[in-house]
Amino acid sequence: MANDKTHDQAKAKGILDKLNNFKFVSHLLYFQHLLRPISRLSVIWQREVVEAPLVFATLNTLKQTLGNMKDEGSESEYPEQLKDLIASAKESVEAENQQAQGEAQVGGAEVPSQPVMFKGTPPKRVKVGLDFFLRHGKEYVEAMGEFERRFDFNTKENEALKFTRILDIRVWPDDCEGLAAYGNDDITKAAEYFNDLLAGNTEDLDQGNVLTEWKELKMLIRDSGMATYHPDPSSVWAKCHKSFLSRFPTVLRIINILRVLPWSNGIVERCFSTMNKVKTDWRSTLGASSLEMLVRIKKTGPSCELYDASDAVEVFFTKKPRRAGQGGECSQPGGPAKKHKSD
Repeated sequence: MANDKTHDQAKAKGILDKLNNFKFVSHLLYFQHLLRPISRLSVIWQREVVEAPLVFATLNTLKQTLGNMKDEGSESEYPEQLKDLIASAKESVEAENQQAQGEAQVGGAEVPSQPVMFKGTPPKRVKVGLDFFLRHGKEYVEAMGEFERRFDFNTKENEALKFTRILDIRVWPDDCEGLAAYGNDDITKAAEYFNDLLAGNTEDLDQGNVLTEWKELKMLIRDSGMATYHPDPSSVWAKCHKSFLSRFPTVLRIINILRVLPWSNGIVERCFSTMNKVKTDWRSTLGASSLEMLVRIKKTGPSCELYDASDAVEVFFTKKPRRAGQGGECSQPGGPAKKHKSD
């Protein structure tokens, strides 16, 4: 017990020393600032419905933030706490250097350096930590530049996702001239991108009419007021597919392809998580069919408060004969309780 207590005390002292280290404190504030826009992007990717305009806006903000932090004047982008910490550390180190060189004597009196403070506590090893932070700060930002390559929508792999921005009718221009020109380039490039898929689908597709159909469909959606009655873009396109597929066969097939493009694997990851909750070690013999139905119910079924189980109970007892349970009675609607032969 004594050895454990001594070990815990030494471990706690080591943690406190690290928390009170200038290098740790400065990096903690820096990464909090650096990762904040990245965390916003991560939250957007994990949503059930990923909205293209919001993704593009967040990505542009992230790229701009990273670009500003790469500049020589990147310290202007730091949060106030980090600015104050760096400034006071520089002053303290400069004062220490002057004292070491014997240059801090003014009128025969020594000028003391102001201690660096963070939340009322002076961090340790300020000079070493400041030097490390100033040398490696830009390296972290350059490493984060991988986001620019990962989310470059001009590449062949990501180009199709760029076309999905035309699906959000909430950002369409209000004026006729702007609406007539909106998305024309994207829909034309999408038709070229999915040319083989569209041509192999059916013979009645005329890709030469893509732009004409797109312009007419935009005006129809605006004039019909569908955006007012169906504020969710997905419901608008579902309505268009149901009512106007014969009128706009080419452009609506392109729209349907864009609607099913996966922005992220967040939904798939949640399904795996749900499956692991359903198929536990105690239910390891669940078959694929039963597991699929249980996962589907858990993902898309009603809540327990709203679900009426009467019909399900009736089906359970009438679909096939039920045997008595282990050591108990089998209760069936309208019939006497059955007992085991051993009773």
